[in-house]
Amino acid sequence: MRHLRYILSWLYGSVVAVRNLLYDRHILKSYSVDIPTISVGNLAVGGTGKTPHTIYIANMLSGRGLNVAVLLRGYKRHTRGFVLATEWSTAGEIGDEAKLISLRCPRVKVAVCADRIEGIRRLCELSRNLDVVVLDDCMQYRRLRVGLSLLLTAADNLYCSDHYLPYGQLRDLHSRDKSADMVIVSGMPYNCAPKEKQALLQPLNERLGSLSRVFTSEIKYLPLQPLWSDCRVSQTAVENNKVVILTAIARPETMVKKLREQYPKAVHVQFADHHEFSENDFRKLDGADMVITTEKDAMRLKDNPNYPEQLKCRTFMQPINVGIQEDKKEMFNQIIYSYVTENNSDRRLSAR
Repeated sequence: MRHLRYILSWLYGSVVAVRNLLYDRHILKSYSVDIPTISVGNLAVGGTGKTPHTIYIANMLSGRGLNVAVLLRGYKRHTRGFVLATEWSTAGEIGDEAKLISLRCPRVKVAVCADRIEGIRRLCELSRNLDVVVLDDCMQYRRLRVGLSLLLTAADNLYCSDHYLPYGQLRDLHSRDKSADMVIVSGMPYNCAPKEKQALLQPLNERLGSLSRVFTSEIKYLPLQPLWSDCRVSQTAVENNKVVILTAIARPETMVKKLREQYPKAVHVQFADHHEFSENDFRKLDGADMVITTEKDAMRLKDNPNYPEQLKCRTFMQPINVGIQEDKKEMFNQIIYSYVTENNSDRRLSAR
C-alpha cells in the first residue's frame, strides 16, 4: 500500500505540474485586479493555520485605519455565488471559516465566492473606498495574480520535507514557493531556544538560500469560552470527571495536548476536517461532564439543530490567536502595511 501511495503521489505531482506549466506559459489565463490583494495560502492540505493568520493580518491592517475585506471560497457552505457575511449569517450559508473570521474581525467585510475575481469585483462595488482584499486559501487559484503572497508551512511538517498526496500532504509543487513573497513557519514551539529554531529552519534555509523572507509564528491559547450564554459548569468542577474534546479540523494534536495538561483524562472524539455533524455523531458525547471544541467547529455546532440540549450548558470552545514571533514582528507588519498603502497611492494617482 505504501508503494502504491508513492506511485499515486508521483502521478498527482505530474498532473499539478502540467496545470502550473499551462499557467506559467500563459496558455491558461490569469488576471490582475485594480486593488491590493494579499493571499494567505499553503502547499499542504490544511493544518497550517491559514484562518488565524488571516484574522491576524485583517485585524492588524484594519487597526491601522485601512478599509479591509476578506474573501474566501466558503468551503462546504450550502449556498452558491457571492455571499456577504452579516451578523445573522450561519456557517451553513458562508462556511465555518468565514463565520469565524466575521466574528473575530468586526471591522472587516467578509464574503465568500468560488470565483475570486468576481468576488473582488462585488466587494469593490459594495465599498468604493476599499483598501485591500485578503484572500484565505488562494495559492492554488491561479486565475488570479495576487499582489502579495504569504506561504504558510507547519513547523513540525515543513513543505520542503513533505511529499505529494496521497503519500504526503502536499497538494502543490515545491517550486511554487518561488511565487511567495514571505514564508511563515506556523506553530513554532513556545520559547524555542535559538539553536533549536536554527536547526528547525535549516531545511528552509537550504532550499531558499536564506531566511530573509521567512517569519515564524506561535499559537496563543486564550481562556475557554462558553458556546452558549447559559453555560454554567465551572472548569475546576469537572477536572476529575469526563471531559470530551470534540474536533473536526485537519491537525488537532497540538490543541489536544495543550488541553490534556489541564484535563489529563480528557477523551478525544475526532472527525475529518469540516465534518458535518449528525445526530448519530453526538451520541459519542453521551455522559460528558464537559465538551471542549475548536473555534471553527463551534461555528457549525452553534447552528446544528441536533446538538443535545443537555450539553449546551457544558460546552466550551478553545479560542486561539497567532502571533508573529517578536524578533521580526514589526518587520512583518510593516511589509504588509507598506505594500497596501503604496499600491493604494498608485491607484489614486492613476485615477486623477
